[in-house]
Amino acid sequence: MVIQPQSAMTIVDNETGYVKAMVGGRKVNGRMILNRAVATRQSGSSIKPLTVYAPALQKSFELEAEGNTFPLVDSEYGFQGDNLWGEYLTAASIIDDEPTTVNGKKWPVNSPNTFNGLIPMRNALQKSLNVCAVKIMQQVGTDYCFDLAEKFGLTTLVREGDVNDNNLAALALGGQSNGVTTLEMASAYTTFVNEGVHKSYNVYTKVTTRTGDIILEADTEETEVLDPGVAWIMRDMLQSVVTDGLGGPARVSGVKAGGKTGTTSDQFDIWYCGFTSKYSAAVWVGSDINIKLSSMSNKAAALWGKIMNQMPDVTGGTYSAKPSNVISVSIDTKSGMLATDASGKDSRTEYFTKGTQPTETDTLHQTANVCTESEFLATPSCPDYTEKNGILRPYTPNKRVADIKKELPHYFCNLHNPDPEVYKVKKGLEVTIVQPGELEEPDDDGGILNADGSISYPDGSIEFPDGTIMYPDGTITESDSDPIQDDPDEIIVS
Repeated sequence: MVIQPQSAMTIVDNETGYVKAMVGGRKVNGRMILNRAVATRQSGSSIKPLTVYAPALQKSFELEAEGNTFPLVDSEYGFQGDNLWGEYLTAASIIDDEPTTVNGKKWPVNSPNTFNGLIPMRNALQKSLNVCAVKIMQQVGTDYCFDLAEKFGLTTLVREGDVNDNNLAALALGGQSNGVTTLEMASAYTTFVNEGVHKSYNVYTKVTTRTGDIILEADTEETEVLDPGVAWIMRDMLQSVVTDGLGGPARVSGVKAGGKTGTTSDQFDIWYCGFTSKYSAAVWVGSDINIKLSSMSNKAAALWGKIMNQMPDVTGGTYSAKPSNVISVSIDTKSGMLATDASGKDSRTEYFTKGTQPTETDTLHQTANVCTESEFLATPSCPDYTEKNGILRPYTPNKRVADIKKELPHYFCNLHNPDPEVYKVKKGLEVTIVQPGELEEPDDDGGILNADGSISYPDGSIEFPDGTIMYPDGTITESDSDPIQDDPDEIIVS
């Protein structure tokens, strides 16, 4: 017998915080049964918008408002260090998605186990890259991220104790001690629609006596979590997860939905949490006894989309307009800096809270002369080279990154090197000292090929690439012509 998965879902009205629908299980009947909508399960990557990306943008906003730049640090997890992030963490900040080592362990891994190389923060969210999430949180700090998670209304995270959630695995990747609930996750996502304000959820409006006397009345608490500009950018980033990322199956007809997928280790749980202009909702699929699922989180996204497309008035409500402190600039998607003509296809428009945008132009796209024999940077002694366009990181990248083919050489040619102290060679390579104008082997006529393409012969004559020959006495012979002599009968008119 094949055990069928269980599922739970909660849908919340963005404007009021009222719970509009809740399902605690499938194909279950009876009283006092388990309500999985309020039972905790590990969230996987569905928590990243709340604990990684929103904190990064919000902390940058706060630092800029104080007149400070982001205090970047070198975690030494990989080769990137504190390079390429920019003065602030923004949707355009570049993360090098590369193999990383944390506490002596190669961790985390992406799904699948590949590495994209240089990628903007927005795209890292769209692809749900674990390496990038860990790197971002390491810059922001787990304490700040935990504090913001609580402001989003998450109450089941464990801050202290021998087993707690105040760490990278729990907050950046969603491997919590207890987990989260669909109720609190749906409520948290309303913040992105409500201009950065979290409204507490309610499962009733009021309770009255038979005669109409009010016993209980819903009391909605509002908490300012994000600056409205930060919330607007986060909303736009999450909408791009649906239009350009893993959330595609969660599309809702007639409204631009946004959200985030989530899959836990061993595929015990799959999630999709998201919003429309009217509702926010979270759906979980898994089993009560941790059995590996046959599907990834795209199936949860598809289930979310199928249900939300049937919700009454799902296209109702309106998204708030772009706040005045949100600006857009054209950025280079490899450096995170302002785009130039050299950026070409590696450019796009990105949004920033005013003051956090880049102010310097791209420096990663470069042109270099590369020795055709060694495929390293050409020195003045290289006899032949080609001009190549590419990117050049301020550090040597890991060879496993996908964009390694675009990387220009970081070292000079070891086969034709006049001075390794000046023209640095990759460690471990044998160096052949060749001065400009020299070549290891003469041509058939005993000539030496020079760096400019001319040939020097033993008799002192030099043949240039166009065929012109200059003799030791200064006589010049053009290609296929007689020597050119000074004309003794030349009449100079002055």
